[in-house]
Order: sequence, then C-alpha cells, then structure tokens
Amino acid sequence: MYNARFVIAGLMLCGTLGCRRAASVVGPAPFSSGASLASDVALDALAPTVTSPTKVAHELRFVAMGDTGKGNEGQRRVAESVHAFCTLHGCDLVLLLGDNIYESGVASVDDPLWQSRFEQPYASSTQPFFAVLGNHDYGHGGIGDDFDRGAVEVAYSAHSTK
Repeated sequence: MYNARFVIAGLMLCGTLGCRRAASVVGPAPFSSGASLASDVALDALAPTVTSPTKVAHELRFVAMGDTGKGNEGQRRVAESVHAFCTLHGCDLVLLLGDNIYESGVASVDDPLWQSRFEQPYASSTQPFFAVLGNHDYGHGGIGDDFDRGAVEVAYSAHSTK
C-alpha cells in the first residue's frame, strides 16, 4: 500500500463499437475510500504524459471491456483496437466485465468456444486477462442459473496462458 496518491491512467473502455479512452481514476492510497473521477485534462495535470510503454510510478494501465464473447467481426475489431492501444501506450492487464462467452457460457475447459470466442480473438494480446462473470457466463441464454458454467470459466484460468 502506498501513502502517496495513485493514478489509474490509460483506461480504455471497449465494446462492439470499438474502444475509447474513459475518465481516469485519481484518488488516495489504494484500498482507502474517497476516490474520485477526473477528466483526461485534469489527469494530464497530475501525472506525466505517457507516450511509450514506459510505466510511471504508481500507475496501473488497463483495458476494461464487457459483452465481448461472440466470436464475430465486432469482437475481432475490438481485439485489434485493444492490441494497438496496448502496444502504443502499454497495458498491465485486460479486465473483462462479464458476458465473456455468449450465448450461454461454456460447458467445460475444453469447450471449443474458448478458442473461437477468447483465445483466437485475443491471440496477439500478451497482457493477463482478469474476468468478472456476467449472466450469460452462467448459462441458459442469459438466465444465468447454471452455476457450474461459471465455475468452468474460473477453472479455465489454469488452462490458458492469458
């Protein structure tokens, strides 16, 4: 834990329409209350400008995206945008915000949907992925009551280098 302020910069929000820079979070030491949102302009005044993948002290750079796992052209384009952004600016991780595998999650760690809806679209990304599960990840077309499917996504972390 740091006593100094922290900056989470380079946050990208990605979806079916592509990626865009979002408001950056500026706040007190991690795990304490009182974080606030700041605009990119305010962020630039508080932190050095990052023009290369060189990491600034106390900075966490990541991409956050949800509703990603359709294995379609839109997902491929977003994956290319994530790769380009992370190559240019540097990223420490990718955060998946749920509905990672449409329409009903996956049945096993060997389910072929892992390849077409996760591994192949993000093949060029080298950052680790951290996933939050959404209702579609828990099965039944988004009803989300097949809890074994959620456990499969958690178990998959031992099967993927991502």
